[in-house]
Amino acid sequence: MSVLDQVLEFAKVLGSSVLGRNSAVAYNLAGTGTFLEDAAGDVFADDPTDESGERADEQPGYQALGIVYRPLPPEGELFCESVAARTSDGLEPFAYRDLRINRALNPAGAGAVPKEGQGFFAGYAGAFLSHELGATDSGDQKPNVTTLYLPYSFSAGVPAKAHAIVIDPYVGIQLVNGEGAFLSLANDVGNGEPGIVWGMSAGSFGRISASEAFVQAPKIYLKGNVYLGASAETGVPLLIGPSSPPGPSIYISPL
Repeated sequence: MSVLDQVLEFAKVLGSSVLGRNSAVAYNLAGTGTFLEDAAGDVFADDPTDESGERADEQPGYQALGIVYRPLPPEGELFCESVAARTSDGLEPFAYRDLRINRALNPAGAGAVPKEGQGFFAGYAGAFLSHELGATDSGDQKPNVTTLYLPYSFSAGVPAKAHAIVIDPYVGIQLVNGEGAFLSLANDVGNGEPGIVWGMSAGSFGRISASEAFVQAPKIYLKGNVYLGASAETGVPLLIGPSSPPGPSIYISPL
């Protein structure tokens, strides 16, 4: 046994619980010896079914400040791994890895996730809060682009839909609903001005900026007294003439 083996243990998290009035997350640990790497580069325990090593139950763990995470129990060869310090009170886990979370971030295996300079706070079903580095300078340095992403409607582990909030200094703030609705506080609404853009994938669309307001939809309803014109507050009731009825709730500005 090396000196390192005397102070550290590679462990498998068999289960967890919440203890005491402080709601501490505690772990049931089983030593696994070492973790190996296969030809594809995947890392796994030397024997993922082996739970016969040193055991320690209800061990409170150390996590990053402000982050509280309780892992899922093992699922076959996939489980939460831990590095624990050997103490007189047992094993004190302080570092963790669960490759189920990594797989969920990249369900189709399409590319390298995370990118260089990108960090995640991620969940077991692929949801994440991400900070990545922008592509070009904003001022004298590159800014972050922040994304809150929540996938759903899964088939074979791959989501068909997702909700997202993207805070992008190059574009603005975007709120996207997986069913097709979107709202953008945009740096440019298409006319060189900042403003608000909203719409549905089915075709309804609108935008507002300092110089214009535009709405497009299959049907547009304005219910109530409607005032039109440059001086709308001085409007008088619309009186069209004998070929069309008057509009007593539509007021036209005389200017």
